[in-house]
Amino acid sequence: MLELDIVVIQLAFTLMRRKFLFVGDFIFKETIGRTDLPTGNMKLICKNLLTKLVEFNDDTKIYSGHGEETTLELERKNNPYL
Repeated sequence: MLELDIVVIQLAFTLMRRKFLFVGDFIFKETIGRTDLPTGNMKLICKNLLTKLVEFNDDTKIYSGHGEETTLELERKNNPYL
């Protein structure tokens, strides 16, 4: 039987043992999701970027809702919002 630890984090979830995140439109390669739409909130998305991703290692792969996959290491180095 396959045993999984799934953690739900408001806008993203991960399978802890597999080291990847599915983040929807929360973060993209070298940028973040839009905050200019009616429910967008720049303060909240920036707060979540700093507080929710801190527990993950650099080698964690990130899969957004569309676009290229990336890693947390690349985002920490190249994403101006991190």
